Amino acid sequence: MAECNYLEILSDKKVLCVEDEEVIRSNLMETLELFFDKVSGAKDGFEALEQAMCDTYDVFIFDISIPHLDGLEVLKRVRQFNKKTPIVILSAHKEQEYLWRAVELKITRYLTKPYDKNSLIKALEEVALELMDYHPLFQISPLHSYDFCRKAMTCKGEMVYLSKKREPTS
Repeated sequence: MAECNYLEILSDKKVLCVEDEEVIRSNLMETLELFFDKVSGAKDGFEALEQAMCDTYDVFIFDISIPHLDGLEVLKRVRQFNKKTPIVILSAHKEQEYLWRAVELKITRYLTKPYDKNSLIKALEEVALELMDYHPLFQISPLHSYDFCRKAMTCKGEMVYLSKKREPTS
């Protein structure tokens, strides 16, 4: 079996990226577009809360220090109606107080700024695993299963690909 590229799991997902600094938000959104189908951005707590409540997102990526409502307060309110969406925090705050507040919100990963590309990719891989409930192969019935990594179903032992890209034969 081919090794799974967990980041492929994100290719049909939607992410909300919240960062008040325009240059950082723009660069981060550009990076996230490499992995996600749809990337939305918000520059402050009010905008983030409105978007999170009015639309459905598969992943949240939040800074803590944003205008109007801090990122953790927005996420606390979001968690009242959305308990499962994976959250990655990107923050300059290294104080334990912020980390504990974030942990209470059941975050997936807390990255401190400046973060490196490998840390972000590792966090996104963890998000992908969380979205699959840590099971890349989902058993539908005794004869049917779905492989998240290959985007294919196995029906009575035969692999049926559900996307335009086919797994290369080896």
